[in-house]
Amino acid sequence: MDKLDGDSMKMNLVLELSDTPGQLVNSLEPFRELGANLVSVIHDRTDKNENGKIPVQITVEGERQNLEKIIETLENNGISILKVDGSIRTIKISTILIGHIIDTDVRDTVDKLNDLDDVTVVAMEVKFNNEEKSSGLITVEMPFGLKNTVLNKIKEIANSKDLLVINEI
Repeated sequence: MDKLDGDSMKMNLVLELSDTPGQLVNSLEPFRELGANLVSVIHDRTDKNENGKIPVQITVEGERQNLEKIIETLENNGISILKVDGSIRTIKISTILIGHIIDTDVRDTVDKLNDLDDVTVVAMEVKFNNEEKSSGLITVEMPFGLKNTVLNKIKEIANSKDLLVINEI
């Protein structure tokens, strides 16, 4: 957030919206409710991402406290915020894989996830029991907008290795 005069700040956001009527207008409601001034809105329906959603760039001015409330309100309304002031927002998800984790080459599983752009396996914990099967807790960090892509890749890997997946624990 850039400091302006007094308590006013300028903030740049990139939201991710569904390509359905009313999404843009609904996403702008918190800005109106909290008295923020829209400086610019760039919305191009032809610029869809891999999830079929539209990135919308918004520059807004307002009091710092109100701008923080806007972010909170957008997230509570289920609107994905991909960037704030140029910084990509990342999330971590944790998934459990159950089966022959070691026998199916745990390194290959990690490498396949790390091969995705902007995706990193940040932790992997494997547990053994008295049987041949094992379980692994894998934590992956990625930009907010890639969550579905990563979950689909985990499912694809698990299916190919006959592993059970428990997502987002």
